[in-house]
Amino acid sequence: MINAFEGLLRQELGNSKYVDYLRKYQKMEQLRRTKGEMIKISDVSEEIYEGLKEKDINVLLQMQSRLKDTIMLVLRLSKHYIFIVITYFLALAIIFSLGEVTYINTITSVILTIAFFYKTYEFLVNKYSYLDAYIVIAYKTALEKRLQELKS
Repeated sequence: MINAFEGLLRQELGNSKYVDYLRKYQKMEQLRRTKGEMIKISDVSEEIYEGLKEKDINVLLQMQSRLKDTIMLVLRLSKHYIFIVITYFLALAIIFSLGEVTYINTITSVILTIAFFYKTYEFLVNKYSYLDAYIVIAYKTALEKRLQELKS
């Protein structure tokens, strides 16, 4: 499973560019951990900006719309996860409060647990994709800069 940011970036920038930017941020992250250097978004942002120069304003506006939709999706996943946790535990409590443990209760509990683990995995993949978040910030900066330039 890929996270939402990775999917957007691969679609908008292409697989090879995405991998290049990811490697750059991995190197910067390693330098940050070992030498305490700050991660620079501007280098990648300028490179993305150069790639956006050849696109017209309608394409850029569609890219901006997809970026906003992806950011909203990630925020929605985080926001709804607490409700998933509460629902899971309430459902288990109801199932086991019925008294007698039957095969149906067991099968239902297993299915609920599998669904819960899937949603937890989805939440964690999207929550802790911090290197992709750096690339998204660089992408957003470059996109806004290019749109501002075209509008003025």
